[in-house]
Amino acid sequence: MMRSRGLLLLLACAWTGCGQPKRAAGDEGGLRAVAACAPTDLGATLREHPEATLVIAVDCGIAPTLGAVAAAGRDQSPFLIVVGARPGDGPMPDVCVEAPTGASAGVDLALLACQGTQPTNARYELGARTWTKANRAAGGATTAGPADAIFALLRSQPTSAGPRPTAATTVRKVALLASAQPTDAQQGAVEDVRAAASRRPTLELFEPASATAAVERGAGALLLTTSDPRETAAAQRAVRDAPDGPAAVIVLDPLLREDHDTCRIGCPPAAVARAAAAAVRRLLPEGGDVVLCAPSDADELTAARIAALANTLGFDPAKLR
Repeated sequence: MMRSRGLLLLLACAWTGCGQPKRAAGDEGGLRAVAACAPTDLGATLREHPEATLVIAVDCGIAPTLGAVAAAGRDQSPFLIVVGARPGDGPMPDVCVEAPTGASAGVDLALLACQGTQPTNARYELGARTWTKANRAAGGATTAGPADAIFALLRSQPTSAGPRPTAATTVRKVALLASAQPTDAQQGAVEDVRAAASRRPTLELFEPASATAAVERGAGALLLTTSDPRETAAAQRAVRDAPDGPAAVIVLDPLLREDHDTCRIGCPPAAVARAAAAAVRRLLPEGGDVVLCAPSDADELTAARIAALANTLGFDPAKLR
């Protein structure tokens, strides 16, 4: 069976540190990582490891992972945690751990910027949201991050959404700039921004071809869905020449890169890993055997989530060879 060399290397990196936060003593809790595989190999891996009691699938999607677990044909299916997914109305695993995109918060800050309150050059870290069958109807449960209280307070203010516009109400223009070749996470952020903007009647969201075009159309703020600081720098250069003064540049980036050098919002890999680890401890309080599943061609965000999760759970990569 083909194993993901990249995934094993990431686990090795996490085990030796690689700049991740140190694990607290006892975080392992008797967990044993017995295998790592790509989604296409998950069914065969579960047949090969009948002792596995939990699958953690990182950025593999809900339906494909459920299908692979069912295809294993085991009498008793393992618990399943899907990381990086928001459940819909269909079947769902035991736990989904979602990384909120920060779209609603970004739209609120953009509206404030249009009204003259510029966001600070700050890192706004959001907490992850955990979904189970029991709490799905209630919208999941959020493990609050450092910025969640700030945005909760902001949303409680009447300027966040505002009344239905009248002839005297000023409609604010906000530009959404998406990456030319978005990742799944970036596309999700784009869709969330559109949905959040539709709930703000005083906001006009448009999607220009460039930051320069956004400025020419009078955008008071630019929302970017990118992890590339070069795209952020290009937008910052463009907004400096805005006729009514520099427009705000707000970046939705789960990697929260310092190089953006502007307001950035996201749920980072470490926050996702903490929420997933808490779910693992609830499902397997006495420990158990775990299979890790992730795309063999993992992008940068997925790779960071894998490394953070492996480090948090204390998996020894030697046991995966």
